[in-house]
Amino acid sequence: MGIAHRDLKPENMLMTERGPGAEVKITDFGLSKLFDSQSATLQTPCGTPGYIAPEVLRMKGYDCACDIWSLGVIIYILLCGFPPFYADNDVLLYEKIKSGRFEFLRPYWDKISTEAKHLVSQMLTVDPKRRITCEQALQHPWLSRRRAGDEAPRGMR
Repeated sequence: MGIAHRDLKPENMLMTERGPGAEVKITDFGLSKLFDSQSATLQTPCGTPGYIAPEVLRMKGYDCACDIWSLGVIIYILLCGFPPFYADNDVLLYEKIKSGRFEFLRPYWDKISTEAKHLVSQMLTVDPKRRITCEQALQHPWLSRRRAGDEAPRGMR
C-alpha cells in the first residue's frame, strides 16, 4: 500500500477475532513512511532490534523490502518459538543480522515443511534486491495453498 512500516513485530499485529477467518491488522505506524517508486531510499535506522533488516543497520539506504525481512523473522518465531538471530547485546545481535546466517535447528524444525522453510529463507535474504517481494510471497506455494483453503501450509507436514 506504499507504506514502509519499519517496526513490524508480533506486538504490532492484532487479530480481528479468534479462529479461522480472522484478519491480521497492523498497528503502530509511528515509524512508518509513505514510499513509492519516486521516493528516495530511506536512511533513518529504526525498528526493534531482533526484527531490523540488515540494510537498515548498514545505513546506506533501504526501502519497503525491510518489512519483508521483519515478516520473515516473525514467521520464523511463530513456527519454532524463538528468533533466528540472538545475542547477549545489540552490537553482537546486529552483526549476526548483517551476516544473515541462521539455522533451522533440530528438533524444533523437524516437523516444519520444506515449503515453509523455503519461504522463510527467501524472506531472510540479506540482499534486499534478491529478497522475495510481498507479491512473490503471496504466490509462494506455502501461502497460496493456505489462501485457497488447504490446511497444510500451517508449517507442519
